[in-house]
Amino acid sequence: MYGVLSSPLALTGDFNKDIEIAYNFFQNELNNRQKRPTLFDKEVFIEAHEQIDGRPQGFWHVISLEEKHQFKVLPCVNDQNISLCAQNCIDSHHVISIKNKSERRNICLLRASRLPWIVDIIKLASRDDPSVSVWLKAGHGKQSEKLYLRYNHAGADYILIFSAEKHYYRLISAFPVFYNNDRINLKKMRRHTIGLTLTKNKKGCRIATTLVSFYNMVDEMSDSIAQLVQLVTIIVSLFLRKSIQ
Repeated sequence: MYGVLSSPLALTGDFNKDIEIAYNFFQNELNNRQKRPTLFDKEVFIEAHEQIDGRPQGFWHVISLEEKHQFKVLPCVNDQNISLCAQNCIDSHHVISIKNKSERRNICLLRASRLPWIVDIIKLASRDDPSVSVWLKAGHGKQSEKLYLRYNHAGADYILIFSAEKHYYRLISAFPVFYNNDRINLKKMRRHTIGLTLTKNKKGCRIATTLVSFYNMVDEMSDSIAQLVQLVTIIVSLFLRKSIQ
C-alpha cells in the first residue's frame, strides 16, 4: 500500500490502548538497542533523559504535535485515523507536556500509527535506497548539522530529522509531510544544502560522504532556464505588439 514501507499500526480510538500499542512498538523496535537499526553505521540516539508518565520524551514527541499548530486541512483527512481521534489536534482532549512542562503537545494517532516507518526509512537510507532522499543542513554556531531522510513514494511522504553528532544521530522529529507549502520548502531546502552518498571506509563500514548532488545542480539549472524562457517570451510578445501597432 505504501511501497516498501510497513503497514501502519492498527489503532482502536481508545487513546489509552493506542498509546500502549504505540509504546510497545517503540520499546521493542526503537528504544531497544539490540534491535534499533543503525544509520550509516552510527547509532541512532532516542531522547530519554526526561520521563513523562514512565515513558521517554522521545516517544511522546514522535506521536504528538504542538498544541498551537494551526491547520488548513487535517493531515489525516484521507486516513482511517480521522474517525478514531475525535480531532484531538484541534480540541486538545489528550495532551502531553514535555521539556519540563514548557511545551504542550496534542497526541496524534496518525503519527502514532506511523512509528514503523521510522525504522523502515532508517534501514532504507542506510542501504542507499533510491526511494529515500538524504541531505544535510548546516548548523549555526554551536548547533550541529541536521540530517534529513525523506521517503516520498507510492502515496507516502514522511520525513525524519536528526541532529548529526560526531558518534551518533539524535532523532529530533518524524512526521508525515502533508501540506504543499511544506513540500515546496523541503524541496528548496534540499536544493540549497549538501547531498549525501554512501561510501565504504578501509574497514568496509558504510559512511555518509557529503556530495553536492547532480540533482541539485540540474534543479537549479531547470529553474534558471524556465525563468529565461519566460523573460524571452515577454520580450517577444512586447516586440510583436509594437510591430502590429
